[in-house]
Amino acid sequence: MNKAKKYLSEINKLKRASEVLEERIELLSIKVSSLKGIAYDKEKVEGGEAHGLDDTIIALTEAQKEYQEIVTRYHEAVRIRTEQITGMDNPTYSQILLLRYVEERPMPLYEIAEELHYTHQYVKEMHGKALEEFRKRYL
Repeated sequence: MNKAKKYLSEINKLKRASEVLEERIELLSIKVSSLKGIAYDKEKVEGGEAHGLDDTIIALTEAQKEYQEIVTRYHEAVRIRTEQITGMDNPTYSQILLLRYVEERPMPLYEIAEELHYTHQYVKEMHGKALEEFRKRYL
């Protein structure tokens, strides 16, 4: 069961990683816009933050590239796991796994119980059975 949970939870890990990178990109963008380069057209060279600017631009470019890679992996993971989950035989299992692992904001089991009008205990049991069926079928 842990293998299925870990596999399905990768979606949320990728989403969190993309959010962290978004924040880093925003901070680096602000830093780039606040740094000044060297003014070579003056009699006396002014500035002196150009090295810092170059490093910041490089860091920003690398963060943007990494962000794109993670977002691509995230979308692919969502697509594959959604296909797998919806391909399961039991529609209740599919509903629970989609709400728990694939939704924009993964739901805790008690919220899934409220959403589907089941008891928390029933959803907890069905979640375990759904993970086991998923593992047997796909992993």
